[in-house]
Amino acid sequence: MAFITNKEKEVNTNITNIRTINEVHKDAMNKGISIVPFDIYKYVNSFDNIEINFNDDSLFPFTGLIEKYQDGFVVTISKYVVSERQREILAVLFAHLILHKDYILQNRKIAIRNLETRDKTRKEAIDFASKLLMPKATFTIIGRELRTIENVAKYFKVTSRMVNKRLFNLWDWLF
Repeated sequence: MAFITNKEKEVNTNITNIRTINEVHKDAMNKGISIVPFDIYKYVNSFDNIEINFNDDSLFPFTGLIEKYQDGFVVTISKYVVSERQREILAVLFAHLILHKDYILQNRKIAIRNLETRDKTRKEAIDFASKLLMPKATFTIIGRELRTIENVAKYFKVTSRMVNKRLFNLWDWLF
Protein backbone atom coordinates (compact mmCIF):
# COMPACT_ATOMS: atom_id res chain seq x y z
CA MET A 1 0.00 0.00 0.00
CA ALA A 2 1.37 3.41 -0.92
CA PHE A 3 1.00 6.48 1.20
CA ILE A 4 0.81 9.91 -0.37
CA THR A 5 2.10 12.76 1.72
CA ASN A 6 1.00 16.31 1.13
CA LYS A 7 4.11 18.42 1.71
CA GLU A 8 3.67 22.15 1.93
CA LYS A 9 5.38 24.08 -0.85
CA GLU A 10 8.56 25.81 0.17
CA VAL A 11 8.05 29.56 -0.12
CA ASN A 12 10.93 31.42 -1.73
CA THR A 13 11.82 34.65 0.02
CA ASN A 14 14.99 35.28 -1.98
CA ILE A 15 14.71 38.06 -4.55
CA THR A 16 17.91 36.99 -6.35
CA ASN A 17 16.18 33.99 -7.94
CA ILE A 18 13.66 36.15 -9.80
CA ARG A 19 14.50 37.80 -13.13
CA THR A 20 11.40 37.86 -15.36
CA ILE A 21 7.71 38.79 -15.22
CA ASN A 22 6.76 35.12 -15.58
CA GLU A 23 8.99 34.20 -12.63
CA VAL A 24 7.40 36.93 -10.51
CA HIS A 25 3.89 35.78 -11.38
CA LYS A 26 4.78 32.11 -10.80
CA ASP A 27 6.38 32.96 -7.44
CA ALA A 28 3.32 35.03 -6.46
CA MET A 29 0.94 32.21 -7.37
CA ASN A 30 3.06 29.77 -5.32
CA LYS A 31 2.67 32.18 -2.39
CA GLY A 32 -1.11 32.42 -2.92
CA ILE A 33 -0.94 36.05 -4.04
CA SER A 34 -3.42 37.47 -6.55
CA ILE A 35 -2.07 38.07 -10.06
CA VAL A 36 -5.05 40.02 -11.41
CA PRO A 37 -5.15 42.62 -10.12
CA PHE A 38 -1.61 42.00 -8.94
CA ASP A 39 -1.28 42.44 -5.17
CA ILE A 40 2.05 44.25 -5.34
CA TYR A 41 2.05 45.11 -1.62
CA LYS A 42 1.50 41.55 -0.46
CA TYR A 43 4.08 40.28 -2.94
CA VAL A 44 6.83 42.72 -1.99
CA ASN A 45 6.05 42.15 1.69
CA SER A 46 6.56 38.40 1.13
CA PHE A 47 10.31 39.01 0.96
CA ASP A 48 12.05 39.06 4.32
CA ASN A 49 14.65 41.57 3.17
CA ILE A 50 12.35 44.28 1.76
CA GLU A 51 10.51 46.80 3.92
CA ILE A 52 7.85 49.23 2.64
CA ASN A 53 7.32 52.64 4.25
CA PHE A 54 4.96 55.49 3.47
CA ASN A 55 6.62 58.77 4.19
CA ASP A 56 5.69 62.40 4.54
CA ASP A 57 7.64 65.53 3.62
CA SER A 58 11.11 64.05 4.14
CA LEU A 59 10.82 62.26 0.79
CA PHE A 60 10.14 65.49 -1.15
CA PRO A 61 10.81 66.15 -4.09
CA PHE A 62 10.69 62.41 -4.79
CA THR A 63 7.62 60.17 -4.93
CA GLY A 64 9.53 56.95 -4.32
CA LEU A 65 12.89 55.67 -3.19
CA ILE A 66 14.57 52.30 -2.80
CA GLU A 67 17.63 52.14 -0.57
CA LYS A 68 20.05 49.42 0.44
CA TYR A 69 20.23 48.95 4.22
CA GLN A 70 22.42 46.37 5.94
CA ASP A 71 20.94 43.01 4.86
CA GLY A 72 17.97 44.33 2.93
CA PHE A 73 16.17 47.09 1.12
CA VAL A 74 13.78 49.81 2.20
CA VAL A 75 11.18 51.13 -0.23
CA THR A 76 9.72 54.50 0.68
CA ILE A 77 6.63 55.85 -1.10
CA SER A 78 5.09 59.28 -0.69
CA LYS A 79 1.82 59.13 1.18
CA TYR A 80 0.66 62.19 -0.76
CA VAL A 81 0.06 60.42 -4.06
CA VAL A 82 -3.15 58.52 -4.88
CA SER A 83 -3.28 54.80 -4.09
CA GLU A 84 -3.13 53.76 -7.76
CA ARG A 85 0.02 55.82 -8.20
CA GLN A 86 1.50 54.33 -5.03
CA ARG A 87 1.00 50.84 -6.51
CA GLU A 88 2.77 51.94 -9.69
CA ILE A 89 5.66 53.51 -7.78
CA LEU A 90 6.10 50.34 -5.71
CA ALA A 91 6.03 48.21 -8.89
CA VAL A 92 8.63 50.45 -10.59
CA LEU A 93 10.93 50.39 -7.56
CA PHE A 94 10.54 46.62 -7.29
CA ALA A 95 11.34 46.36 -11.01
CA HIS A 96 14.49 48.40 -10.40
CA LEU A 97 15.44 45.92 -7.68
CA ILE A 98 15.03 42.99 -10.06
CA LEU A 99 16.57 44.62 -13.14
CA HIS A 100 19.15 46.97 -11.64
CA LYS A 101 20.09 45.41 -8.31
CA ASP A 102 23.83 45.86 -8.91
CA TYR A 103 23.32 49.59 -9.44
CA ILE A 104 21.40 49.84 -6.16
CA LEU A 105 24.10 47.90 -4.34
CA GLN A 106 26.83 50.18 -5.70
CA ASN A 107 24.98 53.50 -5.33
CA ARG A 108 22.89 52.59 -2.27
CA LYS A 109 19.62 53.94 -3.74
CA ILE A 110 17.36 54.83 -6.65
CA ALA A 111 14.91 57.71 -6.29
CA ILE A 112 12.06 58.63 -8.62
CA ARG A 113 10.17 61.89 -8.99
CA ASN A 114 7.68 60.82 -11.63
CA LEU A 115 7.23 58.08 -14.18
CA GLU A 116 7.99 60.28 -17.18
CA THR A 117 11.56 59.88 -18.33
CA ARG A 118 13.95 59.42 -21.19
CA ASP A 119 16.35 57.43 -19.02
CA LYS A 120 16.85 53.90 -20.37
CA THR A 121 16.99 52.15 -16.99
CA ARG A 122 13.86 53.96 -15.77
CA LYS A 123 12.02 53.04 -18.99
CA GLU A 124 12.98 49.39 -18.46
CA ALA A 125 11.63 49.51 -14.91
CA ILE A 126 8.39 51.23 -15.96
CA ASP A 127 7.87 48.71 -18.77
CA PHE A 128 8.49 45.83 -16.36
CA ALA A 129 6.10 47.36 -13.82
CA SER A 130 3.33 47.86 -16.39
CA LYS A 131 3.62 44.21 -17.46
CA LEU A 132 3.68 43.11 -13.84
CA LEU A 133 0.53 45.03 -12.92
CA MET A 134 -1.28 44.31 -16.21
CA PRO A 135 -0.41 40.88 -17.67
CA LYS A 136 -0.73 40.83 -21.47
CA ALA A 137 -3.42 38.15 -21.87
CA THR A 138 -5.69 39.58 -19.18
CA PHE A 139 -5.01 43.14 -20.29
CA THR A 140 -6.11 42.30 -23.83
CA ILE A 141 -9.32 40.59 -22.70
CA ILE A 142 -10.24 43.28 -20.16
CA GLY A 143 -9.43 46.03 -22.64
CA ARG A 144 -11.88 44.56 -25.15
CA GLU A 145 -14.57 44.07 -22.51
CA LEU A 146 -14.32 47.39 -20.69
CA ARG A 147 -13.42 49.48 -23.76
CA THR A 148 -12.24 52.67 -22.04
CA ILE A 149 -8.85 53.46 -20.56
CA GLU A 150 -10.49 54.70 -17.36
CA ASN A 151 -12.40 51.43 -16.86
CA VAL A 152 -9.30 49.34 -17.55
CA ALA A 153 -7.34 51.50 -15.08
CA LYS A 154 -9.99 50.92 -12.39
CA TYR A 155 -9.95 47.17 -13.02
CA PHE A 156 -6.17 46.91 -12.63
CA LYS A 157 -6.04 49.58 -9.87
CA VAL A 158 -3.60 51.77 -11.79
CA THR A 159 -3.72 55.24 -13.33
CA SER A 160 -4.86 55.94 -16.87
CA ARG A 161 -1.30 57.00 -17.64
CA MET A 162 -0.01 53.50 -16.79
CA VAL A 163 -2.69 51.93 -19.01
CA ASN A 164 -1.52 54.18 -21.85
CA LYS A 165 2.08 53.04 -21.28
CA ARG A 166 0.96 49.39 -21.42
CA LEU A 167 -1.02 50.03 -24.60
CA PHE A 168 1.98 51.75 -26.18
CA ASN A 169 4.24 48.80 -25.28
CA LEU A 170 1.77 46.31 -26.75
CA TRP A 171 1.42 48.42 -29.87
CA ASP A 172 5.21 48.38 -30.33
CA TRP A 173 5.23 44.63 -29.82
CA LEU A 174 2.61 44.10 -32.53
CA PHE A 175 4.64 45.85 -35.21
